[in-house]
Amino acid sequence: FDYKFKKMKIVYYIIIYLIHLIYGESYSFCGSNFLPKIDPNKLLINSTKSFSSKRKLSDIEYIPINIIIDNKYLSHQLQNHIVNEERYNLITNALNSAAEMLSSLILVEKNDYRVTLTENLILENCHLGENLYDHSLLETDALSSDSIVIYPRFHFFKQSNPKNILSSASFCAMNYEGRPLAGYIYIEGNLTDIEVRKKNAEKYFTMIFMHELTHILIFDSRLLNMNNNYIINEDITILNKKRTILSSQKVLEMARRHFGCENIRGIELENQEYVWLDTQTKIENLNVNLDKYGNHWDARIMLTDYMTSVNYDESVISEITLALFEDSGFYKANYYTGGLFRYGKNQGCSFLNSFCVYGDVSSHKNEFCISEATNMCTPGRTHRAMCGLTSYPSDLDIDYRYFTNSRKGGHLPQADYCPVAKTNTTMSRTYYYQGHCEYGEGEEYSSKLGYQMIEQSICLLSSLTPKNANELKEYPKNFRALCFKVDCYEFNGEKVVRIYIGNNAIICPTSGGPQTLEGYYGYILCPDYNLVCTGTEWCIDPISCIEKESEPKNESFYYNYKSATSQEYKSLLDYKVSDEHNINFGEFIFCSIQFIFFLFCILL
Repeated sequence: FDYKFKKMKIVYYIIIYLIHLIYGESYSFCGSNFLPKIDPNKLLINSTKSFSSKRKLSDIEYIPINIIIDNKYLSHQLQNHIVNEERYNLITNALNSAAEMLSSLILVEKNDYRVTLTENLILENCHLGENLYDHSLLETDALSSDSIVIYPRFHFFKQSNPKNILSSASFCAMNYEGRPLAGYIYIEGNLTDIEVRKKNAEKYFTMIFMHELTHILIFDSRLLNMNNNYIINEDITILNKKRTILSSQKVLEMARRHFGCENIRGIELENQEYVWLDTQTKIENLNVNLDKYGNHWDARIMLTDYMTSVNYDESVISEITLALFEDSGFYKANYYTGGLFRYGKNQGCSFLNSFCVYGDVSSHKNEFCISEATNMCTPGRTHRAMCGLTSYPSDLDIDYRYFTNSRKGGHLPQADYCPVAKTNTTMSRTYYYQGHCEYGEGEEYSSKLGYQMIEQSICLLSSLTPKNANELKEYPKNFRALCFKVDCYEFNGEKVVRIYIGNNAIICPTSGGPQTLEGYYGYILCPDYNLVCTGTEWCIDPISCIEKESEPKNESFYYNYKSATSQEYKSLLDYKVSDEHNINFGEFIFCSIQFIFFLFCILL
């Protein structure tokens, strides 16, 4: 018996391991914090001026930044079979797309001076090899003042520590004013066939490279520290923790407008000492000295912005990050964000300065959840998700204990273990962002439940079920996160959201709330009009917002977040809601018997 029991345990652990391997979390992270920190004074190059420095500010003209991608190193790696053509084409296309997108957002001052990059500087600081760069870009006065050259190369993070880095970047030359003129990007070369062949892989990597290009252009601690426009305070105590905040004029202006907090002191930078990675790691065999804080926004208050360190599925561009560009004095920004950054929108100072959950109660229910069984939408309503609660093998830090269970917390350490929506980004073999409401994966019974996955779809919580669908009789017992087509318009002088459910439509009041539909059981939770109708043109991801030049609406509203979450409306479901913290005992026994039978069959 002991021998057979041990065999069963071994088989059990193997199965659990394989399940974790296939379906486990695998968020990738930016590795820019781990690159060598070269003294910026060693990166300065000369430029030839031919304009008057006494020009009036009103005379300054701004033009799109010219981002030049030098692919010669990538081509060398392709020719030497370090990577194959499929991976090369994906990465080069995504790099070009990211450069184009960022050029649409970021403008630089137009003038007539020319720039000369030197070979010694490029070889040493940009980590290139001889003849692995375009020599024409290094000729005397080869570059115009609006240009920056990017040197990408494949690197194999998965073969060393840290393994969960997908890309990293840094600037490696700058002009006499301190604006970067050259930078390099490392890209994971050991991408799997599944990663390369997902249907929206280019869109996914475009967002990755927009993040890395932003590191090169401005979001680097060295650039922030040497620019007098930025004020960085490293010893600010917030929620019992020493934190680092960045304060500059435009950033504070946009942060006040976004969070609805007039006395905001600044935006927190990531400073959790990179708990998800080995801090003794080396890249390119060079010792790395980590900064006191990271080159990212802190995910606790900026989760869905594309410049946090974790590659979260709902990745959008915030007005706060574009303000960071402008505060440098080097750039002007086009605010083509579509208003998609809705995380913490108009939640007030308490969102910044209070615990996300206290005594098992969520302080901001649009962002933070309290039950693992809860279906959710991501804060911007672009993705379907679940509550990202998890149980850790040991007690969490005392300052991150939001629940009576000291081992219970959110799945992202970078968000201070706050329980946010979890999208299971790695489970799909077909899509990145498989929960996305335009190009993610569909679900069963789409025609009967009336949901659609198209450009004008958003995530809504619904228990609506046709009365004639007997196979769905259990569906009205839960609110599910589904994608429905919507449009925004004025009806009888009121701003409303119209939700399309199959061939039917529901008109939602401005403040949202539960609505039902004739011929259906259950309810759908209408969103507040002002929470989803945020852009001058409708868009649902950063790339489409830039392409449509969709700017955020200037109005400021206090949103009815209550109408968009299910926690207040469980009494509307067709059965008495049980405690979601307990498992149904009958279902547990049935599943256990099935599992034991499965193991028995394997052993036979």
